[in-house]
Amino acid sequence: RMWFIDKLEGSLAYHIPQVIKVSGYINRGYLELSLQKILDRHESLRTVIVEEEGLGYQYIRTSNTFRLNFVEASEIGLSVEDFIKEEVSRPFDLSRDYMLRCTVLEVLPEEFVIIFVMHHIASDGWSMPILVKEFQLFYEGLVKGKEFDLPELTIQYADYSIWQRSYLSGDILEEKLRYWKEKLEGI
Repeated sequence: RMWFIDKLEGSLAYHIPQVIKVSGYINRGYLELSLQKILDRHESLRTVIVEEEGLGYQYIRTSNTFRLNFVEASEIGLSVEDFIKEEVSRPFDLSRDYMLRCTVLEVLPEEFVIIFVMHHIASDGWSMPILVKEFQLFYEGLVKGKEFDLPELTIQYADYSIWQRSYLSGDILEEKLRYWKEKLEGI
């Protein structure tokens, strides 16, 4: 049984959280595999910004080093609510971290809180319902012994970045730069 916590007070603007309470047995391996499948499917969640000789560029990692964080409530020394706030507020290292992290907090035997956090650089508010739906499909498929595969995405973040970079050049780029220089003049 799963239910969602709708509103988190004080979450940071660049983090997009979703907290789900789960009652009953969970398979930790299937949880992790489900999220690895999501990372495989969505390059933006695996994209980091690295620097070489002073130039930054995007690098798309593999999903095979992604790990869930499993924590027991008796180990945290905080209320469940404060722990959730800390997890949601914890910064990402854009040069190293996946743009999705997930912590499973065992509150009681067979009572869990799953905390998803995505960085806004790789997603927006509309992305979280998609992530949760895909997570449910993958996990339920694994539990039922029927591996569930979604169709491959026709466009990835890198494709969009290339399109945007080619669009934002020449006269269009100059117009946008002029606009912001005027708006920010004197600041």
